[in-house]
Amino acid sequence: MDLTTTTRVGTLVNPGETAPAAFTTLLGQIITGVSEAAGRYLGREVQSTSRTVYLDVEDGQRVFRLAAFPVTTVTSISYDPEQAFGAETALTSDDYYNPTLGTNGVLKVKTTFFPLGGFAPSALKVVYTGGMATTTANFISAYPDVSYAIDLQCSHVWHTRNFVGTVSSSGDAGSISLQAVDWLPEVKAVLDRYRVRAI
Repeated sequence: MDLTTTTRVGTLVNPGETAPAAFTTLLGQIITGVSEAAGRYLGREVQSTSRTVYLDVEDGQRVFRLAAFPVTTVTSISYDPEQAFGAETALTSDDYYNPTLGTNGVLKVKTTFFPLGGFAPSALKVVYTGGMATTTANFISAYPDVSYAIDLQCSHVWHTRNFVGTVSSSGDAGSISLQAVDWLPEVKAVLDRYRVRAI
């Protein structure tokens, strides 16, 4: 999901001008690429939608991280080291703390699991809905600071797109030196506020 729009970035890059189609197309590619990179940097799924995930369970583990949060609904949670996930493996709402009441995507179960051998891969099945926003418009409304940071990063990519791989360039008009940049410092500062921390 894109975290901003071509209209917003276009206004920042070239204010007051009517954008030609080629400009909008290229800007859209930049926005999609930067948005995907931002989601990976945040370490979380951005778009809010229904998901089914299978989590590994270690001996004695009671705390699990859900990749998409805030969590809005929990449909079901099942524990089965055999990975069959029949009806008898379903946990009740009394077996875990409701993750929709938190904002950090942490699922805490009240029952301690002790899988045979101390580890059960993909043994906890969680069906839930979670994420930061359902659409780009909703994301901009809910996280205006992040969207503006993405605007800035996309603007930076736009202005330096013709210098990819260039360290410096000299000509009659002068010279330019480029510093390799991953995230702009002001963009990184915003993203860090929403980045997943280890549990």
